[in-house]
Amino acid sequence: MGGNKEPWLTAALPWQLPGAGHVYCRFRRSATALIFLSLLLSITALAILMALQVPLVAFTAALLCAFALRIGSSVAAFRTAWKRNTGDFERFRTSEKDPWLAVFLSLILPGPGHVYLRRWITGELLIATDVALRLPRGGTPAFLAAAGLRVLAPFVAYFQSIRAPGQHDKVAALGRMNPC
Repeated sequence: MGGNKEPWLTAALPWQLPGAGHVYCRFRRSATALIFLSLLLSITALAILMALQVPLVAFTAALLCAFALRIGSSVAAFRTAWKRNTGDFERFRTSEKDPWLAVFLSLILPGPGHVYLRRWITGELLIATDVALRLPRGGTPAFLAAAGLRVLAPFVAYFQSIRAPGQHDKVAALGRMNPC
């Protein structure tokens, strides 16, 4: 089913939508089930939030279930892609820093992906900024800035990693090894 796949990309995709990593790996049934479950959890959480009589504990439980679904989908997608890859692809893929691992780490928290790429100052600044924006006194502007930081950090990590010396050639070669 469909050649070599980048495992860290498959692990990063479910953080945006559980099941997206399985779509990338071409496991349509698993992807459909995970996407349906994710939508069901989102609708349930929204319904609980809108019903004023329901305790906040129920909303928190729905959010925790949605978070667990993202983690489980991410792990399953990574393992699926990794097990199906050829040995040559895996050796080549792991020969240098992996741009998609940097993206995955930056999706979890802005900064660690940059630290992984040895962009120490950028990573430390992103971590400090994210922590500072989450302090309780920030209000809506700080919340929006933190959300923007979480969206932009993975893109910056990816582009910083492929701009590294020799990495652009590796990304092009990986594309040739994986004809989708």
